[in-house]
Amino acid sequence: MPPRRELAALALELVSRTSDPHWIHNLMGVLPAADAVLRQAGIHDPAPIYERMLGDAHLASQLDVRAAPVLSQEWRLEASDASRREDVRAAELCEAVLKALDVRQLVEDIHTAVPYGYSAVELMWAVVDGAWIPTQALRRPNRRIAWSAESYEPRLLTREKPFDGEALPERKLLITAHKPTAERPQGVALMNRCFWPWSFKVAGWKFWMTFAERFGLPWIHDDMPNGTPEEKIEARSRELAQAILDSVLVTAGGDKLTFHQAQAAGASDLFSHIIASADADISKALVGQTLTSSSGDGAGSYALGKVHDQVRNDLVDADRALVASSISRMLGWVTELNVAGARPPVFRWVDEDVPRQDWAVFIKAAKDAGVTVPTRWAHQKLNVPQPEKAEPTIPVVDFAVSAPLSQSDVDAAIAYTDSAVRAGVPSVQSALTALHHRGLSMIADGANVAELPELLSQANGGASAVETALFKVMLSAWIQGEVHETEVRDFALGGPIRWEDAERAFAGRVPMTREEFDQLTETVRAKAFTVSGVAEATVIASIQDRIERGLAAGEAATKIAASLPLNAGHAETVTLNAVHSAFSAGRFKAVQRVSRLRPYVRYSSAEDERVRPAHRALNGRVFRVDDPDIGAVWPPNGHRCRCTVETLSERQVKALGVEVESASRLPVDERAESGFGTHPLSVWQPMLSAMSAGLQAALLGRAQSRWASEGSRGAFDEFLAALGLSGLSGGQS
Repeated sequence: MPPRRELAALALELVSRTSDPHWIHNLMGVLPAADAVLRQAGIHDPAPIYERMLGDAHLASQLDVRAAPVLSQEWRLEASDASRREDVRAAELCEAVLKALDVRQLVEDIHTAVPYGYSAVELMWAVVDGAWIPTQALRRPNRRIAWSAESYEPRLLTREKPFDGEALPERKLLITAHKPTAERPQGVALMNRCFWPWSFKVAGWKFWMTFAERFGLPWIHDDMPNGTPEEKIEARSRELAQAILDSVLVTAGGDKLTFHQAQAAGASDLFSHIIASADADISKALVGQTLTSSSGDGAGSYALGKVHDQVRNDLVDADRALVASSISRMLGWVTELNVAGARPPVFRWVDEDVPRQDWAVFIKAAKDAGVTVPTRWAHQKLNVPQPEKAEPTIPVVDFAVSAPLSQSDVDAAIAYTDSAVRAGVPSVQSALTALHHRGLSMIADGANVAELPELLSQANGGASAVETALFKVMLSAWIQGEVHETEVRDFALGGPIRWEDAERAFAGRVPMTREEFDQLTETVRAKAFTVSGVAEATVIASIQDRIERGLAAGEAATKIAASLPLNAGHAETVTLNAVHSAFSAGRFKAVQRVSRLRPYVRYSSAEDERVRPAHRALNGRVFRVDDPDIGAVWPPNGHRCRCTVETLSERQVKALGVEVESASRLPVDERAESGFGTHPLSVWQPMLSAMSAGLQAALLGRAQSRWASEGSRGAFDEFLAALGLSGLSGGQS
């Protein structure tokens, strides 16, 4: 155990100001008001120069920019311990105090410590309903506060004590210092950092006004005869000087006057540079950046902007912490005076409850990289409390694929599309069969082949049976693709879909508003309309083609119609393409959502004997999600394609040692088949060029009737683009 004398010495201040050989003791016992920067300029009282500096428009605007995020922020109070009655009572009392005060003005007054080094707010106390509370908070000028050279404590300058001041009464003055140090306990004033840039700027203006007066006006030369009397020369000089001001000069015949314009190349550019440089330094001193305060030079960049945003956030956090600390100190006084044994409440800014996206992204990236993240630490950083025992929690859904897809994942996706096709084919087959029979009945009743396209308009602006069947399975497939869980949930298959069931199932797995869900259903409905229209047109076209060929061979139309079967595989092909396209579109939306962390996709085929050579050649190859030609490799790449993609992170791509390819450079035999290869968010559609003009016109009329009745010209234009008929849109209004 050390001797007591040594232990006692530990409690004493060793490196104090009074023992500093470089410190000159102030005979008045207070620290100088101005810091070294101002004292070097011969300024000992900063208040007058600060007032002059506020006349600078740029400096004043940057002070407003610095204060705005703090002044506009909402706040709330929390009891220190909600289970303790006295803490809850203290929180309720303090909240009533703040609501009775002008909190925004209080925050603004406290925040003036940032530009001026410190701020002083006097609290006017009164007894209200038996409690001592501050009823007013009044900002006081900094010139009334001095700082002791011995104790570093603030003191009040009065008429009785105009030099060293009086000790402050407890709980009366709320003094806030910005970044106080041992050398300057009264804090660091940002206005001091602006002094020299502001001085150069003011001097620059004075110089420029003199320069403009000297070189901006023309001067006149009068060539007077030799021997002209001195008094006449002086009188003439006064006349010419006045002429410059009046812009009027009357001369007699024979006067030889010459007007000269001063030349000072580049002087205005130099002046502009001086002012811009001074403004930039002021911005750096006050808001830590120049990109958002003056971007006229076009030098900003996205990366630089991100850095500046981070600097800006750090400054805002520091300012909010400074203000919150002072308000909490005031609330501590209220608690001490009124609620015995209570702990003061916690003053919080509202957005402290919402974690910055950076932390969420960082934790996600760490997990994806294989780093073990402690749950307690993650909850602390995200400001999310740990759940109590048996407390219900929101299900956690991981939208990003955290590792390359296993074969079971691929098999699950294939199984899903197969089940969707099995559920949808009977309905599509039934609807197409009914359409086929109606077409044959028309021919049997003596209708002309050219009249068959009229069948497409029989929906009368409503959904056809084929469209309704496809819409059900396509919506389900899109949702399944966007969630893409290994565990397949066929909530929409095997029976009629109810909108409330679809919405509930989707909303439970993907965060989506009602408006977003409605938009999704409209998107899928538009695509189902297009697919069903082409499917029905294909059936009618097959009837037309067969009958026309039979008529050319001399057969009777009624005889042909009696023996014309429907293509049994057509309904399955249509449904499979529609389901897989919708599934892949949903999958692409999910991939887009995580592309910042996982910017690559790897092609994955079913790897069985049924896989086509071109699709087998793509298996395992890697492409960027934002590849402009990603549609060339995004499944489905042909009829009945069962391939899929998996997302990869930068780390995984490096670990695999694979090359990232450009889809646009793939040879033709490795790209998607004809009729496919469009962007994943579009839907597979063959061109209609092989169909008759009558069928094309009937399809357009059907679309026009549908979208005109629903007031959606955009959906009609999308329909035309999907069919490659965009050029016809001008005639359909």
